[in-house]
Amino acid sequence: MVDRVAARLQSAESQGPIDKEISVPEPTPKPRDEISLTINGRLVRVAESTTVAAAVIGAGFPSFRRSVRHERRGPVCGMGVCFECRLTIDGIVVPTTCQLACREGMVVTTDG
Repeated sequence: MVDRVAARLQSAESQGPIDKEISVPEPTPKPRDEISLTINGRLVRVAESTTVAAAVIGAGFPSFRRSVRHERRGPVCGMGVCFECRLTIDGIVVPTTCQLACREGMVVTTDG
C-alpha cells in the first residue's frame, strides 16, 4: 500500500507544477424579500429568513418572558437549547423561537 502511494506521488511530481489558474466567480447576494409580522401590537418588517427571536430583539423587545420570580428573561444560547426565547405566536406558545423563521402575518406576543 505504501509503495502504491509513493508511486502516485512520484508520478504526480514528474508532471511538474500545475500552472492552471482557477477563477471562482464572486457570489452575488440574492435579494431578500421582506415580510410583515406583528410583535406586541407593532407592525414590523424583516427579511424573509429572519428568526422570530431576532425579529423581536430587532424590534426593541429584549425581554421575552418573565421567570417564576418575575425576572425579565431573553434568549441565551441562540440554538434552541435554553428555551429562554419562548414566545406566543398566533396564540400558541413556541419554546424555541430562535430556530423558527418568520412568516408573513405572524402575530408574536412577549410575556416580558
